[in-house]
Amino acid sequence: MSADAEQQNVNGAPAQPSEPPGAGAQMSALVSKLLQLADAGVGLGINVISLINSYTQHQARQEPPQEAHQPAPGPAPAAPAPNASAEHSYCIINRTPLHPGSAVRVSFSISNEQPDAVRRLRVSVLAFTGATSGAALPANFSVDTPEREVGPMDFERFVLCGSIPDDAPPDSYAGWVQVDGDEQMRIPVMLLVSPAG
Repeated sequence: MSADAEQQNVNGAPAQPSEPPGAGAQMSALVSKLLQLADAGVGLGINVISLINSYTQHQARQEPPQEAHQPAPGPAPAAPAPNASAEHSYCIINRTPLHPGSAVRVSFSISNEQPDAVRRLRVSVLAFTGATSGAALPANFSVDTPEREVGPMDFERFVLCGSIPDDAPPDSYAGWVQVDGDEQMRIPVMLLVSPAG
């Protein structure tokens, strides 16, 4: 048999090339690093979403956003007493880019977390005002099928419809979706309008 002849194992089949020493450990380290990177990405995504939510909440209330700060060392402050009427921390925001002259279609849902009662809702849209320009968008916004019933432990999808005027300055426009009926609430809405591209 020649030196360049194919190696064969005892059964006569070609021998499998052997892995270089430490290949299993390298693969394990690579998978570990990928998992750490994925975990860091998820954490960053959650932080970004939290910051956007905080910013839009302050914009909807037309308050300047508070700067993030590190708590001072010392005893932890007492936890605030639970408040049954405290507002939830959520906001409706456009996911697709909006530009002056573009149509607006932003979907959102309202859920009924009660296990045995139907909620009757009437949904309307309140005015939008630019955070930096102070410009107001015209009152041409509405919600498709604004009167609905939401079954127990169910949700209904709504769509905010309207259009951005051609002469609207790029800005973040804060407004509200007003919910009336069996439950009364206002949901903050943020429409982010970019310059025409």
